[in-house]
Amino acid sequence: MKIRGKEREAANVLREACSKLSKMGFKCEEFFETFFVEGDIYAAEAIGKKISELESGADEDRRRFIQILYDGAFLPAIRGDLVELAERLDRVLDAIEDTLRSVLLRESLLKKLGKRSKEVGVRLKKVAIKSRETVNSLVEAVNSLFVSMDKVVLKVDEVQKLEHESDLLEAEFIASLVELEKVLDPLSVVQLEDIVKKLGLISDAAEDTGDVLLRLVSSLKG
Repeated sequence: MKIRGKEREAANVLREACSKLSKMGFKCEEFFETFFVEGDIYAAEAIGKKISELESGADEDRRRFIQILYDGAFLPAIRGDLVELAERLDRVLDAIEDTLRSVLLRESLLKKLGKRSKEVGVRLKKVAIKSRETVNSLVEAVNSLFVSMDKVVLKVDEVQKLEHESDLLEAEFIASLVELEKVLDPLSVVQLEDIVKKLGLISDAAEDTGDVLLRLVSSLKG
């Protein structure tokens, strides 16, 4: 599909937002390594600040993208789906930021975990890595939207598979909490479960965004 003028501008803005989303995925993975495995709270807070900056920038891109659509970019038949795509991407961004924020509010977990912090961090990082991989596949799918419909479908399929793998890792982590119940207070166990579930929501939001992409592909192919 050839795009020109306003359409090209809109596509470029969308790619800028996706670039920031991709960086956030990597930063999220780095955050869990820094906070739990290395136990460096100050460095983790710095990563959290960078995540917030990226999210704010991507949010500006989203508003600009939607404004270009309202100014007449693309056919009316697909504008609604493109707006929804932008909103769904925003949910992925929010899911990443919300996950990090919830961890930073639970600094006391590090002290309570003690030597087990590294072990728990390694397990959480596995889920974070899967979230990052899911986000990357989604970004590739969005960036292929006006280039190759076949690649969009292929990448959305990857997103779905990775989301399923994320669910399995999340369930595995929750099952591992049984051992921690022997040494941690109930509230701390619940907090760890909440953290891994928030991590899982990143992949869930990415999968939901993929569904919108498939609808767009169907519309663009006519």
